[in-house]
Amino acid sequence: MSQQVSGGAGVAKASFSVEDLAGKARAEVSESVRAVLKEVVLAAVGDLAADVDLLALGAQEESICHRLAVYMERRTSGFHVDCEYNRYKTNPKRRSVANKRRLMKPDILLHRRLLSEFNAVALEAKANANPDSRDGEDVSKLQELTDPQEMFHYYLGVQLTVYNERDEVIQSRQIRLRLRWCVDTKWIGEETVALPVTDDLIEWLKGQTEDEPEDRDHRLLR
Repeated sequence: MSQQVSGGAGVAKASFSVEDLAGKARAEVSESVRAVLKEVVLAAVGDLAADVDLLALGAQEESICHRLAVYMERRTSGFHVDCEYNRYKTNPKRRSVANKRRLMKPDILLHRRLLSEFNAVALEAKANANPDSRDGEDVSKLQELTDPQEMFHYYLGVQLTVYNERDEVIQSRQIRLRLRWCVDTKWIGEETVALPVTDDLIEWLKGQTEDEPEDRDHRLLR
């Protein structure tokens, strides 16, 4: 499923409150909660239209996740939105890898610190402009974070891939962001958001070379 989004258009009212979970059994709200959480994540990704220059410049996932976390926080109430959060209560967050427990730092978590019953969204992101990006570990990490048999059991796992490699952006004149949904360790579908890139920014990208350290005229293009 693909949708063209500009600044969160079409999902601008998407929001989620901790009150939507308070005092309710997980089985009672799981399906309806996940539907709303998907809308919130899609809307926040659409909000990245305000940062399309950041994406088009080939920013890596750390910068992108910071901006996305800001938009997720604006669309939620009563939750914490943390990047690289490595704690489970007061202990380091760990995951099983080859029968060993390794430290884990999910890219973005929508949750309440210290309260596992409010574990809402775990998101891992990769940008294809970064040649060192590998998504294999993200898959298993999200499966563990959404596993009902594990301690975390997030309502929704999201694998976000940002297609911001320079030549691809110039050719398509857009930034594609693919979201895959993970529920109870199972991958249940995907959606794509497309953010248009302005003509001025495309022309600026065409004029850049990989070995040029910075923009010589320091213009800000919108």
